[in-house]
Amino acid sequence: MFSLNTLKLLRRGVEQEECASERRDSIASFASLYRHLFSLLVGESLLDVGCACAFWPVLVAERDLPYHRKITGVDNRQDALHLSMQLATDVGLSHLEFLLADVLTPTFSHLGSFDTVTALHLLEHLKEDQLALALENLLQVTRKRLIIAVPYENHPTGVYGHQQVFDQKKLAQWGTWGMAYLDGKGKAWCEEKEGGVLIIEKSESS
Repeated sequence: MFSLNTLKLLRRGVEQEECASERRDSIASFASLYRHLFSLLVGESLLDVGCACAFWPVLVAERDLPYHRKITGVDNRQDALHLSMQLATDVGLSHLEFLLADVLTPTFSHLGSFDTVTALHLLEHLKEDQLALALENLLQVTRKRLIIAVPYENHPTGVYGHQQVFDQKKLAQWGTWGMAYLDGKGKAWCEEKEGGVLIIEKSESS
C-alpha cells in the first residue's frame, strides 16, 4: 500500500508541475526530477540501475504504452526486486523485467546493452574509491546515453545511507572522467534539477 500510494503521488507530481513548488518533500522532489528525465530518454530500451521500488521504471512504462520500449530494472537487494515486481504486477505492467545485479561486480556487463541507462540517486550510496568501477560498468552497458542523478549535499545524509557528497564541480569532474574513458567519443554535460544530473552520451562510432 505504501508503494501504491507513493506511486499515486508521484504520478500527480509528474503531471502537475505546480505540485513540486507547493510541496517540498521527497515525493515532490523526485516527481520534479522524473518529469525532467522524461525529456532525456532516447532509444527503445531502458535500464534503471538501483531501481529500489521501481517507481521510475513503472512511470516510464505507463507513458510508453503500448510497450514499445524494453524496460529493465536491476538492484543488488532481493527484497527491493520483490517490491518492484509486486508493484509492476499490481498496476498491470507485468511485462517489466527485474534482475538481481550489482554495479560493482565484474559480471554486470552480462546484462547486455541498453539505449538509455539511468542511475538515479545511486552514486552517493557508494564509497569514493568505488565510483570509477561503477561508472565504467554503467558505461559498458550504455549503448547511447547514460543519465546519472545525485543530490547536492553539504554532508552525507546517514539516515539514507549516503557515503559521500556531490556538488556541481565534482559531478562535472566525473563527466570528464567518463569522456576520457570513452576516448572523447561522445559528449558529457551537467544539468541542475533537484540536485545534479550528469548526462554522458556516446557517439555513434563508440
